[in-house]
Amino acid sequence: MDERLRSRFEGGLVVEMQAPDRVLREKLIARQLATAGVTPAADVLYAAGGLEMPTARDVVRLGQRLAEMAASGNGRLTTADVSRVSSVRRSTPVHRATPSGDAHFGDREKTVWEWPDLSGRVIEDLR
Repeated sequence: MDERLRSRFEGGLVVEMQAPDRVLREKLIARQLATAGVTPAADVLYAAGGLEMPTARDVVRLGQRLAEMAASGNGRLTTADVSRVSSVRRSTPVHRATPSGDAHFGDREKTVWEWPDLSGRVIEDLR
């Protein structure tokens, strides 16, 4: 691998991720349902893809909930099922960690704030 790329990967990269668009939401939900063995109708995918969600992880969770609903029922999904799952999702409070300081850093718990002091180590320890 190129040294320039390797140093950038080792240093970490902060990238702002946009919310998934409708097409991506539909594809992610279809993939989750296909993994569960459910073949949804086009109107169900359209209704589920129309729900605004901030992250792809939220979309995958919605697909998992729909798959569970299909498994507990007769294996078929309707747009009413989608609205029922989305109403449960909206009523659940969202707890988001607020970044302290710079807006580019996400969750404070997932950010490395202290680096170990390498000056006291012997070269053999680093191998």
